[in-house]
Amino acid sequence: MDIRRILKTSKVIAVLGASTDELAISNDITKYLICRGYSVYPVNPKHKGKFIGDCKVLSCLDDVPEPIDIINVFRRSEFIPDHVEEIIASKPRTVWFQMGISCPESFDKLENAGIEVVKESCIYQALLGES
Repeated sequence: MDIRRILKTSKVIAVLGASTDELAISNDITKYLICRGYSVYPVNPKHKGKFIGDCKVLSCLDDVPEPIDIINVFRRSEFIPDHVEEIIASKPRTVWFQMGISCPESFDKLENAGIEVVKESCIYQALLGES
């Protein structure tokens, strides 16, 4: 897997499980992605209509108004199966699972659908390596 290629060729990132809580790591990383120039769409039905930076939080991936390059996932492992069909339907090129998320069956389903899966990796740290 070529992390550098993924980051350089991606422009649109949906952050699944983004939080408006200023102390949440997903909040920090969402803001960092915005600062890096990505078109970012935070997704979390519990925070729908609120903002992270200048980005309005959407209810679901289907609400993202343009093709998604990366879905950056901030959901606990036990909730990943609930999102697999929604992720597949949104047709991202890559799904990026943050460190600590493990769901092998879901990873297999995504890969079998032709979606590149990044596992156990922090997109923030990967981008720092690009700087």
